[in-house]
Amino acid sequence: MVTKSVRHAREIQLPEAADLIDAYSQLRDFKTAKDEVFRLKEESESRDRPDILLIGALTTSCITRYCRPFAKGVRNHKNFQAALEDLDDNDRESHEHLLAWRNKHIAHSVNGFESNYLYAEWSDEPLSPATIGAVDVAEARVVGLKSNDIKSLTRLCEHFVNSLEKFIATESTRVLELARRAPQSVVLLEGNPERVFPEKSKIGTTRKRG
Repeated sequence: MVTKSVRHAREIQLPEAADLIDAYSQLRDFKTAKDEVFRLKEESESRDRPDILLIGALTTSCITRYCRPFAKGVRNHKNFQAALEDLDDNDRESHEHLLAWRNKHIAHSVNGFESNYLYAEWSDEPLSPATIGAVDVAEARVVGLKSNDIKSLTRLCEHFVNSLEKFIATESTRVLELARRAPQSVVLLEGNPERVFPEKSKIGTTRKRG
């Protein structure tokens, strides 16, 4: 008779694991950004007519995902600080360019390339203020990333994914040893509530670390 071992999984409370938990969350952001920029590359290089709406949405999403780990918040940035300092001049410039795109174009309309201007239309000559037939507003904006930007974003995502995966491997070993040595009363809290799906109604509430 073959007896199968039973694995039990339960949420535990260990404050020393905060950096590890943050690293997993940051890793998800970089991996998601990498997947989305790959899809953006496919759509941009499509033989058929590219879907401009989809290109714009993917550009916004992949840049936002990439920039999330660097924003001020509850997550610890030291998990990938060394990887950030290791960037060469070209990648550093690309990194700053993406942060500016997120901050000055996606989140706020204060960039130098998105502009609107008023123009007049005439149907009769001579062209003079008195003969203007209509006025309208023209828009000039950039929809998606260029091919070089796509390559840079892909390379940056891979750089930070590799760095975080190494950190997680080392940190997981450390946290495991701490968990094994911790008192049962600390690790296995009685009445620890079961995790549920996040409530969207709490979107304006800042969560705690860990």
